[in-house]
Amino acid sequence: MGRERIQEPENFSDKRVNQLGLRGRPIQYVDSDYVILLVGDSFIEAGVQPFADMPEQILEDAFRQRHATRNVRVFSIAAAGWAQDQELVWLKHYFQGYRADLVVNFFTPVNDYWENSFIDRSTSPHAGPLKPTYRLAADGKLEFVADPSSPFKILELVRRSLARIKAGSNISLENIYMHAWNDTLPQSNLVPAARSDCPNLEVLQADLVTAFRSGEGKITVVTSEDVPAGRTHYSPFMIPRSDREAYQIALTHRLLAEMQRTVASRGADFRVFYPRSDIDLALQNVACVKDEAYGRLYRVDMRDLFELVSTSELAELAISVDVASSTPTILSDQDWHLNRAGNEKAMGELADALMRAGKIK
Repeated sequence: MGRERIQEPENFSDKRVNQLGLRGRPIQYVDSDYVILLVGDSFIEAGVQPFADMPEQILEDAFRQRHATRNVRVFSIAAAGWAQDQELVWLKHYFQGYRADLVVNFFTPVNDYWENSFIDRSTSPHAGPLKPTYRLAADGKLEFVADPSSPFKILELVRRSLARIKAGSNISLENIYMHAWNDTLPQSNLVPAARSDCPNLEVLQADLVTAFRSGEGKITVVTSEDVPAGRTHYSPFMIPRSDREAYQIALTHRLLAEMQRTVASRGADFRVFYPRSDIDLALQNVACVKDEAYGRLYRVDMRDLFELVSTSELAELAISVDVASSTPTILSDQDWHLNRAGNEKAMGELADALMRAGKIK
């Protein structure tokens, strides 16, 4: 289901998984426990960090340190490369055998919007691993696509043939399905910016955080990602926004609403959580993105990555905290995952917010 297991060499021998086969502690609780389920991607799986540094353990410890009046148990379903499409599939799977009082979706704006909208996961023009996913039907409802290939549907066969014509006869099966899927999406009609509209200082994407820490101001980021197709961490923050990016927003928010509906049907509460870290501070300095392949420039507005959620119909579900610090809260300038200190601050702030809201009763 689009899972990518990312681990550091020292974690290769760590095979600890929960009953669903996902990294985490066994899902065990008693009737009197308040059960919280963290749902997310590599930030929650924390495959590059020691098992004890997983957010599920840190959040549970945070409630214990705050002397919560109820015993809180925290579990997680997460994997690198997931967005809300995969998370919704696994959330439904979780509820087939387990309960939760509260489900918290760890939101990743620079990943989730573009990941949800494609049948594969890749930021390049070449297809990544195929996955079951969802798309928005003409009536605005979610349509689940369990089998990316759909080999017996005439329409799909026609799309595959057109993809072969466009991309050549040697194209891989994954790329055939990717091109066929992309043809069903709204246009990616991005409008390039003039050179005069963008900062002259150009920084490679890998050096973005380093440039920020060195005190650089507004910059133009040079990326090898497929910007014209919307397969990029900078979607949907382009100015002006493309039709495809508008679709990415609508689809992602619809998936969040469906997660909330699924959770509510089980008598549980749902929240969307986003910790603003050092990455947010660095991205605030990005004024333009340069498409390395074609040399085209595009304006972006990344001053508030969570604004699309926090100002939408999902606003009442949103919890955002600040974890940026003079002490790094990410693993490194190249690895943007939260480190132990970042997770402790994020989970501590989340625990405080939930206790203030009276969720732990």
